[in-house]
Amino acid sequence: MQKEKNEKQLLEEIFKNIDMGMQSINDITPKVKNTDLKKELARMYENYDKIATQARVLVDEEKLDIKTSHPFKKAMLWSSIQLNTMKDNSTNHILGMLIQGCAMGYASLIDVAQTSTKKDGKIYKLAKELIEIEQNDEKRLTALLSATK
Repeated sequence: MQKEKNEKQLLEEIFKNIDMGMQSINDITPKVKNTDLKKELARMYENYDKIATQARVLVDEEKLDIKTSHPFKKAMLWSSIQLNTMKDNSTNHILGMLIQGCAMGYASLIDVAQTSTKKDGKIYKLAKELIEIEQNDEKRLTALLSATK
């Protein structure tokens, strides 16, 4: 029972991470002027979409009822992006926001993954894959930030 709860919690965290990442990309892309950053955002979105598809398959396989992100959280994220880019919509500022978002995303996923009791299952492996993707995204965004200064 505890193992199922941990697996479900980890899968919910994966979905939360994907939802927030994809929502952020959708909200921020219209404000981006830098072509390289737009390409990077498209690549990131594609990766999230791929992981989301794999996560949906796991939900079906495990027959789990997963909670998704609350619409209020999405509205708060949208508002935060709007306010932050209203003050400063420079490429460097947007990169900083995205880097911070990546770090927060994979840090919360690592936290939940560490409490997982089944570290050899498909859900855990998917979480590790998403963590690696987000860490690489952070590195790519940081390199882009360094190149724009």
